[in-house]
Amino acid sequence: MSQNWTRLLGGALCVRLVLDWTPFGGLRSALSAVILLGVVVCLVQMRARLRNAPLLPWVIAFSFLVAVNGLRATADPVRWMALYIGPWLMLLAGSLAPSDAWWRWSRALMWLAIPAFVWALWGLAAGQPETFILNGYPRLLGAYANPHGHALMLVLWASVGVLWVDRRQGGEWLGAIVAFVAVVLLSYTWVRTAMLMLAIQGTVFFLLRGRRAPLLVGMVLVALTFGLSSGLQERFSDLFAVLSGQAPDAGWGAIGSHRVDIWREILTSFLALGWSAKLLGLGLGAHHGFHKALDPHSEVLALWIQLGVLGPVAWWGGIFRSAWQLRRRSEDPLRCFVLSWLVSIVITAPISNEVLNRVTFAWWIWATIGLALSSERSED
Repeated sequence: MSQNWTRLLGGALCVRLVLDWTPFGGLRSALSAVILLGVVVCLVQMRARLRNAPLLPWVIAFSFLVAVNGLRATADPVRWMALYIGPWLMLLAGSLAPSDAWWRWSRALMWLAIPAFVWALWGLAAGQPETFILNGYPRLLGAYANPHGHALMLVLWASVGVLWVDRRQGGEWLGAIVAFVAVVLLSYTWVRTAMLMLAIQGTVFFLLRGRRAPLLVGMVLVALTFGLSSGLQERFSDLFAVLSGQAPDAGWGAIGSHRVDIWREILTSFLALGWSAKLLGLGLGAHHGFHKALDPHSEVLALWIQLGVLGPVAWWGGIFRSAWQLRRRSEDPLRCFVLSWLVSIVITAPISNEVLNRVTFAWWIWATIGLALSSERSED
């Protein structure tokens, strides 16, 4: 059963990745729903193996909160429930597969990077970024309709490529090429949060692995790149302002594309609604009702507004529980990879909306967490 389950789950993740390249949103949603339904059916059939899973209480708690607040959803309850619960289902599913399966999955993931890279490079050659200007920057879309979704997948490919190079058991050249091209293409998306996520993940990964040389080389390359690129200096001027303690010309509220102003506006309106809203939330989708029908650019606020105070507690609780389970086994490359991603997510999620809204990225990361937690080894 383990081998068949491994193939099915890995195949489902690869199919979801390719679906991102299609222009048919309805097809993406329908097939994603079919995949999640299939995962649920399989988890029910294998429920005996899940009874002692350390993450199960957190997954149940978070899923219950999402389902209950789906009854109060302002719109599209099924979509929101699938979006939020889906990654945790993938985590449970991954925990039932042999942990060695990750290396087969990730090899497929790296080969799938090739068509995505060709698509993006073709777009660069054709001048596509100039046709999509966001916040004053030409954004590379590649095979994706959104620069943020594109950037998150490039970050995933880059981190997996580095993992394969560090593992040193074959596939190093493929990993190195994928990581290099992904980082280059990432620079053309101008997505700061994605770049920050990769920087944090890479730093923590090399620290956990005790790889001082590549960490120092990476830091030098980043410093040189920033020193030579006025565009990157301007793009990250907000971060430099925070580090230096000097407010930008537009004031502290303008930090992070006016994130501070957005948070202030949303919190002022939300906190004025009374204690029931603060404690119990307003239902799925309600976080879009405070600022121009957009989300709050903070996963903490998004979960709090929709699910109440227990929402972010359950979500972060699952993440910290995962890290706690892996803390004593961090010598393994895969577990170092997962721990580094958990640290990156914990730091960046409160100041961004790059996790809850990116289906493929979240499915892959959460399934990998599950595999790292699996005590089962491959049989072949």
